Amino acid sequence: MKGDAQPLIKFFDGSDKRFIIPLYQRNYDWKEENCEQLF
Repeated sequence: MKGDAQPLIKFFDGSDKRFIIPLYQRNYDWKEENCEQLF
């Protein structure tokens, strides 16, 4: 498997994929400290 950088819009645009956010995750709110944990 080979990965490469792509713009996020290219991932979502023009695809036949459906992205569904479950009800129990819709109200989750990311704060700055949550994002910092990823890096």
